[in-house]
Formats: sequence, structure tokens, C-alpha cells
Amino acid sequence: MRPENVEGGFGHKNIASSAAPTASLSRDPSTLSSRITLFDARVPVSKSARIAAGAKEFRERWLDEYKSPRFFRLSAFSSAKPSNAISRMYDALNRSQGSILIQLCTGRIGLNVYLYRFHLSPCPFPPLFLVP
Repeated sequence: MRPENVEGGFGHKNIASSAAPTASLSRDPSTLSSRITLFDARVPVSKSARIAAGAKEFRERWLDEYKSPRFFRLSAFSSAKPSNAISRMYDALNRSQGSILIQLCTGRIGLNVYLYRFHLSPCPFPPLFLVP
């Protein structure tokens, strides 16, 4: 059997409305069908130029990915140098202790927030934030 209206879809008679969405899909390029702009750039001549181009692209991509909802929370912390007592404590920490401390300070591990709910901590912030 041969369909009577090919534009309307196979096996359907006189359906002209399905041709419009199909035509608009073929005209509208998606991100999958668009050209990758990296291939339009000139090819670097030397190995060091390729490394520099890759580092620049990686830096741009990292900055885009770093602008997340956490970015504003992390950038709100004070950049002032801690006191000498705190600096000596940081120097005495090993890697795993430092990692846990950073996660507590940034809120990745919300221990103080959890304890504050049950009135077991005086405030929801780590005590290091209260030291000038």
C-alpha cells in the first residue's frame, strides 16, 4: 500500500499539521548539530602553544563551572589572615585533619548546624569563624 499524504506522516490521510513541527525541527539547529567552535580556531604551531591553548580553555571552563550556587557562599568568607595561634594549629594538622577542618568551615560537613538544632552548639557556625 502506498500512503496518500507523505508530508502528513506515513499511513495517515490528510494530516497536514504534523509537517509544520517536522519542518521547524529541521531548520532549528540544536547544540548537538551545531559546529564545535574549538575546531574553528587556528591550530597551534608548537607543542608549547598547544599546551597554552589547552590551559586557557581549561581555565575558562573551570571558571564557568566554578560559578555555581556554592561560589557566592565560599566567596563570602573573609580573606583576612588568621591569628598566630590559629596559624600554628593549621601547621600542626596532617592532610586528613586539614580536609575535615576545611569541610567543617565551608559547611560541606554541617556538624555545627546539626548540633545547633538540638541546642548542643552555641551557634550554627564553626568556632573558627568567631576568632578574629
